[in-house]
Amino acid sequence: SVEEVETIIIKMDFKLVVVVAVATLLLVVEAHHRHYDNQRNNGNSRIPFREGLYSWNRDLGRNRQVPEFAYVPPGSQLIYGQSEDASLQSLNYQPASSFYDFSTPVPIGVAAPVDGPCYYSNTTLNLGQTITNLNNINNTVITNTNEVPLDGTAVPLTPQEVQNLFGAYPNLAPVCDGRQIIPTFPQGAVPVPVPGPTVVIQLFSLDSVFKVTVPRPTRYTNNNNNHRQDSGSRERHRQGHRQGHR
Repeated sequence: SVEEVETIIIKMDFKLVVVVAVATLLLVVEAHHRHYDNQRNNGNSRIPFREGLYSWNRDLGRNRQVPEFAYVPPGSQLIYGQSEDASLQSLNYQPASSFYDFSTPVPIGVAAPVDGPCYYSNTTLNLGQTITNLNNINNTVITNTNEVPLDGTAVPLTPQEVQNLFGAYPNLAPVCDGRQIIPTFPQGAVPVPVPGPTVVIQLFSLDSVFKVTVPRPTRYTNNNNNHRQDSGSRERHRQGHRQGHR
């Protein structure tokens, strides 16, 4: 009917207006960022892209630097960190994000390798000093000066324990939901560690490097057939390998 056609046209016009409005907003934001880029390039290196955003380069030696970022939402007591440059793996570091919540009586810190679990612990850092540190390193080049050894060999939290943790730290849920969550401790202080061999992974969190001892992964790539095997098939492979070389 005519009324239905008119309704469809009105809806299409509304969608077009929304698309144009969003596109205009993106252009304004991009122009805003270019404006601050130009000011920084003209010597004013202390102007951030936006309020609460910090950025710096980390010098890893051998003429290698990687960009890193932190974001403090205005008016919040939260800090989000990011060190996810793809070249980190070639230098024996894990691309990772980090998160700090100072809004609760006991502040918490989290480090999360890309596609990995969330490693968390209570933190002795405080919000004021951490933001001061971010201001000091903003738009600079830093080196690995602060090493933090951690033991991540504890058993992952159960679903109920995860629920309890998210209840105590609601801001943690968007960061770690859907991941395994593993408490970390000072070296050797894990109450009941996962048995078996371990490895140390390295990941960056703000101005520090975390060196986390974790269980050696039980899944690996078989170079003969380029597929992933679980721990059971890995053991069968080992047994066959030993028999073949007796």
